[in-house]
Amino acid sequence: MKQNIISWLIAPIALLLCVNITLAQGNMSKIDIGSIKTTINDSILETQIIPIWNDSSKNEDYRKNNGTGFSYALYRSYKRSLNNGFILLDLSELSKTLINIRGRFKFSGSDIDQTTDTLTIAVSKYKKQSREEIKRFDNGQIGKNDFYRIYTEPQTQFQGFSINLDNLNIKEDEYLAIQFILKSGSDDNYYHGTSNAVIDNLIVGFKRLK
Repeated sequence: MKQNIISWLIAPIALLLCVNITLAQGNMSKIDIGSIKTTINDSILETQIIPIWNDSSKNEDYRKNNGTGFSYALYRSYKRSLNNGFILLDLSELSKTLINIRGRFKFSGSDIDQTTDTLTIAVSKYKKQSREEIKRFDNGQIGKNDFYRIYTEPQTQFQGFSINLDNLNIKEDEYLAIQFILKSGSDDNYYHGTSNAVIDNLIVGFKRLK
């Protein structure tokens, strides 16, 4: 009997450790090296991001995709006022100076009349081993030094977006994070309405290494 109790306790503890380890590190995205191309006067390069998505640990029951691929379908159910996902990126082998992040998105807006939902796309750099920052991304929080765009108007067709990073300098011990946050505008504590978004074709612009 005691052995059964011990086995029953070990399983959830092991699961909790796995969740904590994943949350602490996050899944790293990749760069499509074959897509690198020169854009302006041979000094600025662009390359496609091959994203590996990190869904919020709090809301993964309400996501619509399997976490991989170029497109990311993010769904917020009426049970939650917020749902979010993010990608993590190591650009150290390409450049330390980032110009912009761009891509395209669709956004449904809220299904409640007279309610304005928001889609936020935010970019930030963070220390490679910072569990606090990963937790912030998991919670869908934006920092004071983040670069971001907030969209409120529904877009049924893909619309382009671009976030200027103002020659953001990435140090050797830093990674880049891109967040995608759906937030309800409803003030009803019991029904938040629903909304969804699709993000696709992510591209990063950076300065050529000399």
